[in-house]
Amino acid sequence: MALTKVQTIGIETGVSLTGVTTVTTLNASTDTLSVGGTVNFGGNVSIAGTLTYEDVTNIDSVGIITARSDISIADKIIHTGDTNTAIRFPAADTFTVETGGSERVRIDSSGNLLIGTTSATSELTVRGSGTVAAFEGTGGSSSILLKDVDDGSLAYIVVNGGNFDIQTSGSSYSTKLRVTPAGLVGIGENAPDNLLHIKSTDTPAIELEQDDGTSYKGLIKLAGNDLEIRGSSGQMEFYNGSQDGDSSALRMVIQNSGRLHIGDRTNQNATNFSTASVNISKTDDIATSFNKAACYLHIGNAESTLNGLYPIGFGFSISDKTHVPAYIAYKTIDSAGAEHGDLLFATRNVTTDTEPTERLRISSAGYMGLGTGSPRRHFHIHESASGTTVGLQMTNAGTGESNDSQGFQLKVGGDGHAELAQMENSNLRIFTNAIERLRIVSTGRVAIGNDTNNASPTALFQVKAADGEAADLYVGVFENLEATAGQSYGVNIRAGSNNTDHGLRVRNKANDATHFLVSGAGQVTKPLQTAFMAALNQNGSLTSGIGKLSSKVGNSYTNVTLNTGNCYNSSTTTFTAPVDGVYVFSNQISSSSDMPANSYLGAEFYKNGSRISCGWRRSHSQGYQRVTANIILSLSANDTVEPGVESAEGGTLNGGSTTLAQYNHFLGYLLH
Repeated sequence: MALTKVQTIGIETGVSLTGVTTVTTLNASTDTLSVGGTVNFGGNVSIAGTLTYEDVTNIDSVGIITARSDISIADKIIHTGDTNTAIRFPAADTFTVETGGSERVRIDSSGNLLIGTTSATSELTVRGSGTVAAFEGTGGSSSILLKDVDDGSLAYIVVNGGNFDIQTSGSSYSTKLRVTPAGLVGIGENAPDNLLHIKSTDTPAIELEQDDGTSYKGLIKLAGNDLEIRGSSGQMEFYNGSQDGDSSALRMVIQNSGRLHIGDRTNQNATNFSTASVNISKTDDIATSFNKAACYLHIGNAESTLNGLYPIGFGFSISDKTHVPAYIAYKTIDSAGAEHGDLLFATRNVTTDTEPTERLRISSAGYMGLGTGSPRRHFHIHESASGTTVGLQMTNAGTGESNDSQGFQLKVGGDGHAELAQMENSNLRIFTNAIERLRIVSTGRVAIGNDTNNASPTALFQVKAADGEAADLYVGVFENLEATAGQSYGVNIRAGSNNTDHGLRVRNKANDATHFLVSGAGQVTKPLQTAFMAALNQNGSLTSGIGKLSSKVGNSYTNVTLNTGNCYNSSTTTFTAPVDGVYVFSNQISSSSDMPANSYLGAEFYKNGSRISCGWRRSHSQGYQRVTANIILSLSANDTVEPGVESAEGGTLNGGSTTLAQYNHFLGYLLH
């Protein structure tokens, strides 16, 4: 190997050295210095142009390499002895740092700094697993400063004492948001009490906004001591029932009109909303029997006090008023066990702020009291004011309702009298067993019977029994059961003022014939009272002896001038009693002039065939004789009475066919 030591070389046209050459000073300004071996420079090497290395693998510098201008590297700078650690220039305007053969840091052509990734999402992008970045501060806190260079505003992200804080300008960069080591979040509050604690000197609020062009907003706000939840123009919905939340059921809706809907919102309820201010619905099928779970609304719980009220108020009320105009309340009457009580309804009739007065109560026994807190019957009406009428009034569209002289009324007057009042120009009808029994028509006439018979009563008091309605019964019974002597009276009927007025009249239903009539003058007429009179129609021969006239003279009492009731039979000369009663009979026997002297003649009766003798009359001389017998008999229905005669001698009995010739006659009538 050639070794050449040159102190100073000036290169103008070209120098060629081979082997190992040591040059103390090399000045090369023109042409080319070609070195074929190793050149060692003991001093400075000054190259005015471009130093070009060809086929050079490595440059080994013992000391510091100083470049007064650019160093051009095609790809990367590697670490001697650690070749997988490098500084690289993998693309135009791109700078990377590699360790372990993998890229760790990159500055791309846009000036973005990337750590752990080759894809920038911002000016600083860091990617990795686990903790991808760490900022450590000393002195008790660590912070990251964020600055807006346009307006110079600053913000800090701070870790202080385990708290994570966000600070912004204002109040010396005070903490605006803090997350404590316990995970509690405070906004405007450095010591939050709950998972989210928002505090403000003004009106703290949470605002929700939908940014789809509609700008719908919702607010949760604390205004003073008032918590406000504000929705947008839509409705507020409340869900629960599922652990994941999203599949929970809708339980309550507040529409933008202010209507509140509580309860089930499935099936028909999902699309149908009631129009009331507050609406409560349940699922189908609803309960058909009662228990607590079936309630749509329940007021009260385990609280219980004797005489305690559970009221619901109604009507006008503002903050400076103590009372409301009306309420409905449950009142505890017995607080033992599961307790029981009454239901109260209260109103007031003044415009002052006074407590409503109880008007109606339904007791725990099911009694209803109107004006009383202690009802004694199923419906009890009471008026506490002295001398005041209390009543029940019922009206409809036909009667009107504009005043207290309409409809039907039940009253108790201030003096204690009771009234049943039909206030309209119509009938008052009373029914039993769904059938009309009594009617008072608008003219005041009273009719007892069914609706047909009561339609047009022809008397002030009319009683009519329909066919079969009063079988084996009296249509009317007047009976005084007073047992004290001198105090038992019957019926007091006052007739008119003259003889033609009818005081009491009894008529036959079939033919409307009058059976009994008492005139205004007290005269009693019984037009159909049983009575008869029959006479011997022609002279007849009387044989001596005792017997019935029918056998002594023959059935010749056929001159009948009266036979009311047709109870006398002229064919048998027999009277038959139509009813039980007391009867009066008369039998007159009159002989002709042929009756011998010293003979006697007697008139007699036969009751049911048995002889009743009434005496006789003796004549001392021959000639006309007459004897009359009168008798009062108590008969039963169908008893018979016949005339009889007793004669000592035979003779002739005078007869006649006219009403003026009734010498021998048989008569009778029903006395009572």
